[in-house]
Amino acid sequence: MSTPPTSGRFSPQFASLSLRTLMLAVLALQMAGVVGLIIFLSYRPDWQALGILSLVVIIAAMGVGLLAIDRLLQSLQTLKRAAQAMAQGQWHPPLQPSRFGEMRQLMLAFNHMAAQLQGSFAELEYFNQALATSEQRWREFLDAIPLGIVVYDRNGQLVFASAEARRMLGLENLPSVPNLSLAETFLAYRADGAEPYPVEELPVTQSLHGDRGWADDLILRQGNHSIPVEMASTPIFERTGRVEFAVAAFQDITTRQQAQQVLTDYSHTLEATVAQRTDALHQAQITQRVILQAIPDLLMRYNRDGICLDVLSTGSVAMLAPPSTQLGRSLAEVLPADMVAERMRYIHLTLDTGRPQQYEYRFETSMGWRHEEARLVMSGEDEVLIIVRDITERKQAEIALRESQALYRSLTDVLPHGLYRLDRQHRLTFTNPAYLSLINCTSEDCLGKTAFDLFPAAQAQRYVEDDEGVMSTGSALNKVEIYVPPGRSETHYLQMCKTPLYDENGTIVGMQGVFWDVTELKQTEAALARQKQFLQNVIDSIPSIIVVKDRESRIQMANQASAALHGMTPEAMLGRQDVEMNPNVSPQEAEENYRINQHVIDTAEPYQSEQEIADVHGVSRWYQILVNPFRDTNGNINGVVGNCIDITDRKQIETALQEANEKLERLATLDGLTHIPNRRRFDQYLEQSWQCLVREQQPLSLILFDVDYFKLYNDHFGHQQGDEGLIAIAEAASRAVKRSADLIARYGGEEFGVILPNTNRIGAENVAKAIQQEVADLQLPHPKSEISDYLTVSIGIASTVPDPDQSMEELIATADAALYQAKRRGRNRYWVRLL
Repeated sequence: MSTPPTSGRFSPQFASLSLRTLMLAVLALQMAGVVGLIIFLSYRPDWQALGILSLVVIIAAMGVGLLAIDRLLQSLQTLKRAAQAMAQGQWHPPLQPSRFGEMRQLMLAFNHMAAQLQGSFAELEYFNQALATSEQRWREFLDAIPLGIVVYDRNGQLVFASAEARRMLGLENLPSVPNLSLAETFLAYRADGAEPYPVEELPVTQSLHGDRGWADDLILRQGNHSIPVEMASTPIFERTGRVEFAVAAFQDITTRQQAQQVLTDYSHTLEATVAQRTDALHQAQITQRVILQAIPDLLMRYNRDGICLDVLSTGSVAMLAPPSTQLGRSLAEVLPADMVAERMRYIHLTLDTGRPQQYEYRFETSMGWRHEEARLVMSGEDEVLIIVRDITERKQAEIALRESQALYRSLTDVLPHGLYRLDRQHRLTFTNPAYLSLINCTSEDCLGKTAFDLFPAAQAQRYVEDDEGVMSTGSALNKVEIYVPPGRSETHYLQMCKTPLYDENGTIVGMQGVFWDVTELKQTEAALARQKQFLQNVIDSIPSIIVVKDRESRIQMANQASAALHGMTPEAMLGRQDVEMNPNVSPQEAEENYRINQHVIDTAEPYQSEQEIADVHGVSRWYQILVNPFRDTNGNINGVVGNCIDITDRKQIETALQEANEKLERLATLDGLTHIPNRRRFDQYLEQSWQCLVREQQPLSLILFDVDYFKLYNDHFGHQQGDEGLIAIAEAASRAVKRSADLIARYGGEEFGVILPNTNRIGAENVAKAIQQEVADLQLPHPKSEISDYLTVSIGIASTVPDPDQSMEELIATADAALYQAKRRGRNRYWVRLL
């Protein structure tokens, strides 16, 4: 009996094994997706609806795949059993005894088996496509969710990464499943970003060891950008219990951290707000208590029966019974009968009508009559709040006001000034007798009237414009008005003063006018103006500068000479100070002038000085200044009178005389030949220096030197050449003496002296050497000298710190002795001696 042929490329056993392996792989991937989705939904409750739908789709796909694979496995099992039976010779197809029929049956059997096998292959291809489609949809689903999903095998190798995972791990440019280890793919840092996150502490590593893992302190870096990450992982076990895969889901928690921070900040803000409002409430309660204690009113609660329920505040109201004794007691127990009846009536009226009530009453105490005002308002059902205020002072003020009004009326009636008031519509509301007398009208005829009812139109228009200006601007008006009374011909001058009237809110409600006759005053002013002009003409004719200043040194009167100094008219100078009129007067000079004026005003003593003053053009002249106190008619000093006499010519003569005297003084102290100081100046300066350095205890040095063999030089060359030699040596020595405090002088004949204040011995030696060098540089021939072919000098130096017990004569003698030693030791040298 023949057996069904088997193919070397495919067998039923191989097909069954392949399908089982494929089924396990599909189940593993689908389970990983389910686990990842469950982990994601545990952290994102807001995606539960989409997650549940996705679970249903995945589970349905798993069911369809399992059913298809089961049917395919049944067909393959049948084919496997037939093939095994054929191989063992146990397969007996139903053939007819006929050989032809047997072959036909065998062919039909093989065709049937081939058809079944072909159908199985077709089903397998269909299920493979369905499986690929299901896997593609599963991948698209995992790529679509905003979670990073990764799957690692037991060796820590990455076998799957979703699109979000590849993006967050920086694997976009690598294959979909790169062959990378856990350490190579998940490079994380701790939350502070300072050090890498150990691989052994990652949640995936924990799941590869069989535990669930979770962490929210991971940081992934993408360039300079850090992403905080939360990760959860779970292991997938084989049937043997060994970990096969580790599935992890992770997500960017930046937004959540920000939300948590916002929530934390809001919580802190809310706590601060609650604390602040609690403090405010506490403060409000304190404030309420303080207010209740501070208000001057008495606050009490009473019921309909007149029983005192509470005393909220006693204020400053005089009470017939202490507050502590009134609680729980009726009005009849604490008030007189007449007051009880009246208060009960108002309590019932307040409760019955629901409207606040108010009334005033008075009662007698040991301190006299007191006036009070009671206000009643409902504070609850059958309860009233009674607010009692002491109005004794107000009542007294009202009485005082009525008395004041009566006094005001009596004063205005006898006042010689006209007084009137207008309302905002320019109607008269008050007049006094003086006003009525001036306009020749009675009070009944003018009250309520306007200016147009009482005066000619042009005059009335002028009055109304002035009055409206006062009431619209709020500014007072003072002016002199020319007025001709009705029926009269003489002209009167009236001084008008108009001021606005205000109500208690500060709103202008009218105007008050006061006027008085100033005709005689105007006539006096005219006479005074004429007298003033006469006086001005007189002082303008005086050539010296005359000014009158007040206590603030402001010009009150000036003549033309003063105006010319400042380049303006006398009128323009009035009211100004010196610094305001002349730019050449410095603030310091103005301050000094002010001080002098104040001294004269305070002491009443005249002041005299000479001062150089520049006019407005900068030209200076000398003036003799005389400042005397200016007294009014009562003898009070209210300013100064200044008189400035030009003494420029005299000062020029004095200056020339002084310069001549100074020139004579210089000539008296200079040597006529060498033009350096002479012996007289030498002695004066040495005495000054000695006295000064005695006080300061500083060194003083003196040099005396003369020309060696000068008499032989003079005899050989003649006196003319000798004088020129002395002049040259004086100039040379002057070049060696450089300090301004040092003095070189001709001491006598061919001898010279040098005074060196604040110079010790060493400094003096340096000056001596410089003198010798300057003289040597002259190279003046001296054929008669026994020591040199040129003129030379011998120098004696004396140095000391001046002492009160010594004298400058001792210093001169010491220097002279040193000079003698220099000559004795061969000349052309210096010698030093200390005093």
